[in-house]
Amino acid sequence: MEEGLGSTHQAPQDEFLAEHPVGGAFVTLYQTECLRGCVGAFLETRDVRWLVREAAIGAIGDHRFAGQVIVAEDLPAIVLEISLLSKLEPMGESSRLIPGVHGIRIEGFGRSGCFLPKVATEYHWTAQELLEACCTMKMGLPADAWRRPEARVQIFTAEVFREADV
Repeated sequence: MEEGLGSTHQAPQDEFLAEHPVGGAFVTLYQTECLRGCVGAFLETRDVRWLVREAAIGAIGDHRFAGQVIVAEDLPAIVLEISLLSKLEPMGESSRLIPGVHGIRIEGFGRSGCFLPKVATEYHWTAQELLEACCTMKMGLPADAWRRPEARVQIFTAEVFREADV
């Protein structure tokens, strides 16, 4: 039988994704190495294409850059980076957190914040500095909020795909 538009044959990458769900995805947009948007979700799914598409739409409209809307003329200079996340797992002891390998998500006090693994590398942060920065910069809480019983700290890894710079 010939393959055509009505074919139910899956490409090898579709079969791989069906068997290996991700724990979330983030899309980061850069223009001349400057951050222009970064949005994603922690959502375990096998539908990676949908998740990446939604994150890309969100990254284009990232509220932090409301005065710098990305327009069609910007697109040739935009570099796209996709981070596919592992499933979240409890951090447990802070010694498990390896900056540059693990990203973090902290929830508690009616707030949440996260950093992708690359952030610790970019800022040369230790594990404690990463945890404290998430509390202060992302959640608006005291630096030690991650230590409190009400806080849930989770770690994850990311497989990063970045289009070649032009």
